[in-house]
Amino acid sequence: MARLFVKSKGQLIQDLLLNEGKSYIAGRRTDADIVLPSDKGISREHFKIYFEDGAWNLKVLSHYGKVFSSGVLIELTHLEQGQKFQVESFEFEFVAHENSIALANESPGRSVSVPMQLPDENEKTYIRPSVLQVPFLKILNSLGEVRELIKLEESGPWVSGREGQLPIIISDSRVSRRQFEITFRNNNYYIQDLGSSNGTFINEVMISNVEAHQLQSGDVIRVLENEMIFELRDPQFEKMARSNELSIVNSGPMMPQSMMSPQPMMSPDQMMIPSSPWSEIPMEPMGAPPETPMDKFKNLDPKKRMIYVVSAVAIIAIALFGDFNGKKELPPEVESGKTPFE
Repeated sequence: MARLFVKSKGQLIQDLLLNEGKSYIAGRRTDADIVLPSDKGISREHFKIYFEDGAWNLKVLSHYGKVFSSGVLIELTHLEQGQKFQVESFEFEFVAHENSIALANESPGRSVSVPMQLPDENEKTYIRPSVLQVPFLKILNSLGEVRELIKLEESGPWVSGREGQLPIIISDSRVSRRQFEITFRNNNYYIQDLGSSNGTFINEVMISNVEAHQLQSGDVIRVLENEMIFELRDPQFEKMARSNELSIVNSGPMMPQSMMSPQPMMSPDQMMIPSSPWSEIPMEPMGAPPETPMDKFKNLDPKKRMIYVVSAVAIIAIALFGDFNGKKELPPEVESGKTPFE
């Protein structure tokens, strides 16, 4: 006798007893033997487990989805005792002996799903959560963003439609007054269309208005363009979230101690320059600043300074009063090339 344990994010969600006379389909089909709901990369029929030639085998049915075992991509393999394999966020463990039920308690402290089997030939496993989870509906806007979060209070039933007094209101005049109904029984949640004119879709599959359809956490409910996501949350989720938020608000932002208490201003004499390996190296004294043209002029002999001044005045006079239509007249001293001091 063999068993298959199915986990999602480390939590056991299904314990399936494998019958050698039956093959098992895993995928997102709601009537699959191993339902893998609302996970990206999961096909409607993702893989098949079957018994042949004295051994259990796994065959991948999806053209795009992948199955990994020990980090290796597999398509067809014989399942060995204790072999583990993964499909997206789901983890599987194959155990080939009957005493494997003890593995269901390998993670103490976690909420483990307890299987309740019906005594029929198909050995189909029904899951009963050991901890009752709280149902929510996330109402999405046209951009796929969460517009509203509705907690399904008490025990239901919860009817949805465009009537203003219903627990789940869809603000769309094209939607029926009473569109669908969500109920809770036998530790499971079900949805059923109430004979609406436009139909109700779960994961893009229209559901019946005669028979209820079992809901899985993460299922997308659509009525025309109106979408919502059904979710099951831990009953402590809100309490933990609020507690974490409160602790963050109370603690406030962390600030350095120097910012919390003002420090007295220090005078330049009190300020100390930190020492460095270069502080002990003797430094050469800096030279005098470079000499400017004005400094050079001041240091000239007074006679030479007077020559420079007279020459500058003569140049300026020529520029201002010279004859631009003919020859420019220059002072006699300039024409002769002599200065007043010669």
